[in-house]
Amino acid sequence: MKKHKMTGCARLFFALLIIAPLAYLGAAYYNGQDGIQNIKNLLGIGKDKDEKTDDTYHDTAQDLGDTLSEKDREIQKLKDENSALRNEIVSLKAEIDKLKKSAPQ
Repeated sequence: MKKHKMTGCARLFFALLIIAPLAYLGAAYYNGQDGIQNIKNLLGIGKDKDEKTDDTYHDTAQDLGDTLSEKDREIQKLKDENSALRNEIVSLKAEIDKLKKSAPQ
């Protein structure tokens, strides 16, 4: 029997056919995602099309609303903390000025 020879292009094609999906799965795992589930969602495997679209849009809108209100609360908390710290700085500067005036030179 004669051995089959492959061109460099064919070798590259077969290597990419194996390496690219493995690299994607590795990157997804590194980022804390489920790569296999991402591929299934992309291809639409495992869910009916109507069920998928209704759930996806509803969940996305709900998550977005929760995230915005959570971020708004965090922003308000930081603004309040910033205001309190600014007031403390002003009072400390006034106290420093008072102590400088009363200190003997």
